Amino acid sequence: MAIKFKHRKISYEKRECIARDLATEILGPKPDQSHIPPKIQDILDQVHKMIMDDPSREAWFALPEDFRGSMSDDYYMPWKKTLPDMRHLLDGVDHGSRFEGLDNYNLARAIERMDGVGLDDLDFCYFDGGSSNPTLMHWLEHDDTRYIIPFVDQDRLNKHIPSTKIDGNTVVVDHNGSLVSLYRAIASLMIEYTAYEVNHRKLSTKLDNEMQDCTTKQVIEAWPQAEQIIYETYDFHPNVSKPTTPLSQVIADAGILQIAAQ
Repeated sequence: MAIKFKHRKISYEKRECIARDLATEILGPKPDQSHIPPKIQDILDQVHKMIMDDPSREAWFALPEDFRGSMSDDYYMPWKKTLPDMRHLLDGVDHGSRFEGLDNYNLARAIERMDGVGLDDLDFCYFDGGSSNPTLMHWLEHDDTRYIIPFVDQDRLNKHIPSTKIDGNTVVVDHNGSLVSLYRAIASLMIEYTAYEVNHRKLSTKLDNEMQDCTTKQVIEAWPQAEQIIYETYDFHPNVSKPTTPLSQVIADAGILQIAAQ
């Protein structure tokens, strides 16, 4: 059995299991990262405060409610009660300033995995297409023809338009107390948060590829530290002693009582 086992070619499924467990043994257990989400929340709270402190927000909500209610998603709106997409907060960063392999999309996806991290569902600043000076337009239907009629007094309207542009270049205080861009503040924390998973995946993939077309014997000889993992993956117990005494002697030594027939 042992000889047959040693020459067994490792299947795709077994390679995955062995590679994963071996990577964990090499890298050690996943470190505690519970301190990172609160640090990201502190950064997002700074953004929230900037939005809430923008004087144009108060001016916008000072407008008649009926007028604000008449504005739909088809119009450019500076303010509306919608939770902003995290990717929108990170837009605008020059590609040369971004961390390699880390874009707005996977940053946002990684943050979504964190329980309790996000901006409160209040009235948030909305920038259409990242513009810091959107123009409010009013659409009217007249004789089956659609006209775009802008507000008459654009200067008066400007006080209702956000004066603070929020994007990836917005300056915040990071977890080290330094003034950096919003993108860099979040990205540096997310790199720390995902480093173990990224390293584990890379190492597992490399180990898996190296074992392709190999037998258990070849892998054990190349990587002695994988021997026990391979045994456990196959539920193989090579060191279990086998019976060598003849069965008749075993029975005799057991002292089986002979019961006479009645």
